[in-house]
Amino acid sequence: MASYGREAKSGFLWGVLGRATSTIAAIAGTVVLARMLTPHDFGVAATVTFFITVAQRISNLGFNTALIRVPELRRDHPATVFAVNVALGVIVGGLLALTAPWLGAFYRSPEAARAIPVAGLTFALGVLGTVPGALMARQLKFRQLVMIEAVYGWLVTLSSVVLAFFGLGYWSLVYSLLIGAAWDATVKLIMARWRPELWWSRAALRELLSFGAGLHLKRLLDSVALNIDNMVIGRTLGLTALGIYDKAFTSVNRAVTMVSYAGQTVSLSVLGKMQDDPERFRKAFRRITLGIGIASYPAFAGLAVVAKPLFLILFGPQWIEAVIPFQVLCVAGALKTYASYISSAVQAQGRVWGEVWRQALYVSLIVGGVTVGSIWGLPGASIGVLVATVVMTITMCDLLQKVSALSWADLIVPHFAALGCGAVVAASVMSERMLYSYVGRPLPVGSQLAIECGVGAVAAAIYLLTCPFKDVRVLVRETLFDFAPSVGRKLGLSPI
Repeated sequence: MASYGREAKSGFLWGVLGRATSTIAAIAGTVVLARMLTPHDFGVAATVTFFITVAQRISNLGFNTALIRVPELRRDHPATVFAVNVALGVIVGGLLALTAPWLGAFYRSPEAARAIPVAGLTFALGVLGTVPGALMARQLKFRQLVMIEAVYGWLVTLSSVVLAFFGLGYWSLVYSLLIGAAWDATVKLIMARWRPELWWSRAALRELLSFGAGLHLKRLLDSVALNIDNMVIGRTLGLTALGIYDKAFTSVNRAVTMVSYAGQTVSLSVLGKMQDDPERFRKAFRRITLGIGIASYPAFAGLAVVAKPLFLILFGPQWIEAVIPFQVLCVAGALKTYASYISSAVQAQGRVWGEVWRQALYVSLIVGGVTVGSIWGLPGASIGVLVATVVMTITMCDLLQKVSALSWADLIVPHFAALGCGAVVAASVMSERMLYSYVGRPLPVGSQLAIECGVGAVAAAIYLLTCPFKDVRVLVRETLFDFAPSVGRKLGLSPI
């Protein structure tokens, strides 16, 4: 299991590196664009992004993941997936263009009606890169995928800023997605060294469909759950409120994606190799839970505590209304991160269909929670999302407990150490803030944010190195001596 552990940590770190690079690009662009565009512009772009995401989910059918998992890859497997994706891409892209006037009317926005057809073009280009992307993952070309993603992030950011500078408004956000999709598809086609073939095999379709159909429906519901709150808020509170909420939601979702994007794939691969060994599976999942907890819970706690100075620095005072929704969504983000790894464990057991009705329930709860919560504005809508996420996480834990040898103790106990770290980070930052308010003069917002981030980081490091939980100390030392042994030695630690 040690080799699998190193493989998992390496894949996770590469994924975090790629997402961190893209996130830095996105934040840099948002900081600039928040001062060049209005909340209404961001609201229009959010509607377009919603339909692009849903269209991508509809056309995938889960086949791309099936290409990674199929034991023996034949020529007809990628050709069949590509043919199916192209066919669905034409159909779904055409439907987006045809229904754009009605979708715009739903949002009471002629701008959205004009922008949505362009979403069909972005989606069509994205279809071209899905199969080569899956083949690269199968070939373990993680570094290349990280580079493609990093360049994609900066390309979208720079193009949107340039277009906004020339006065294109919300179109700058829409066209930048089109430019990014063209880059992504082109480079993946070249680097995968695969030539698209537009034909299909009934045998290949049958082999891939057995796994892909359930995963497709689950991912489609994931996508709807990820974006349906935007749709409800845009309808009930208007596009300006949606722009403010989307700023909070997107900021939290970047953190969620950073710690779960590659980790889900890696954990699915590792746990899949242990599906016939219940005890190893149980120990591995407990380790994954512990690792993802100490990577994410302190981060979300810190983000929630420093939310106000963070938004003032990054986006400006006009976005201050997004602070409370952001803080509420940080709690939901921590739960969603954990739930994503539960999903990987369930899929490793081959029980993807068990997730479908739970995701459907999650979508329904979000719609109901946001609709009712919107009576109290954006904070109420955010609480509606949090309640739905709590219920979804509990039902997913129940599913994993039923399909594996994991007990409720296995699902709960590994969180204690990570929650303790999050509490220490939050308490340290709040204590520093209270102490300085009594003895010091008011600081500039930038200095305040820097000090609070530093205090939180130091508190987390001290906790992890001196943690009373043995499992945490072991994991921290293993990771240090796997990837940075010189740092471990300088800290006076010894390998375990």
